[in-house]
Amino acid sequence: GRSTSLSFRIFIGSYSLGTQFRKGRYEINEIANTLIVLNEADFIHADILYASDCIDELLVSRITYDGYQFIESIRPETVWQKVKTVGSTVGSFSTNAISQIAVSVITSLINAQLGL
Repeated sequence: GRSTSLSFRIFIGSYSLGTQFRKGRYEINEIANTLIVLNEADFIHADILYASDCIDELLVSRITYDGYQFIESIRPETVWQKVKTVGSTVGSFSTNAISQIAVSVITSLINAQLGL
């Protein structure tokens, strides 16, 4: 398979993240791998440009409908805190697990509001 390179650039719109994150909390390769997975899961639209067998540029154009749906399901702080608690308990933080937990949490909150 293809690998990520330490010298490539990431663009979101026209903004380059290439040097911004090298000294930050996450390594550029971690960010790139996450963006590649989000692209494969159809949460974002991204173009990946390769030079030889390595990524040269990763161009993120937008978040997809599914990406927005996922963000909206975990956006409320009360939901996110419960998702983190349940995720820690079951030992999974995959996007699929987070989505399922969020749906359950939101359903419980809706049922409580409706008195069901």
